[in-house]
This record gives sequence, C-alpha cells and structure tokens, in this order.
Amino acid sequence: NALFSWDPVEDKHIFNGNSELFRKLRVRTGKNEEETMDELAKRSALLQAIVDKNILDFKDFNKIIHNFYKDPNSVYKQFGIIE
Repeated sequence: NALFSWDPVEDKHIFNGNSELFRKLRVRTGKNEEETMDELAKRSALLQAIVDKNILDFKDFNKIIHNFYKDPNSVYKQFGIIE
C-alpha cells in the first residue's frame, strides 16, 4: 500500500494518498487529513526550493534540516514557503 508510485511516462512521482502509512502518520501526529496534506505540501515545497537553489553540499543541506527540526516555520519563511 504505497504512498507514492512512479510514473515512468511522465517521469514523476504520483501521490496516492490512500495509504496505511499515511493513516498511521495522521494518528501519530493527531492531525487531520487536511493538516497532514498541508504539511506534506510545505515539506515538498521546501525540498524543491533546496533543489532550485542548487544546495548540493551535505553540510549546507544538513544545516537546513537541523534548523527545520528546531524551528520549521523559520525555515519555511527563509525559503519563501510561508510568509
């Protein structure tokens, strides 16, 4: 019951959404489906912003992730994900 599947024709991942893992994540975090989807979208946008800014160095990436776990909203703001 995969959360994502690969579409080789379009060369992209497809979010399935109907996954036992996704359900367990909602139960574990206490968030509803909309809140969980919003968080997934923000994290996806953050990873895309990191790619777009060509941040390839492990230390630079690690620093971003470390800061994210300390204060996610600050990192989201830094990368323009939220205002």
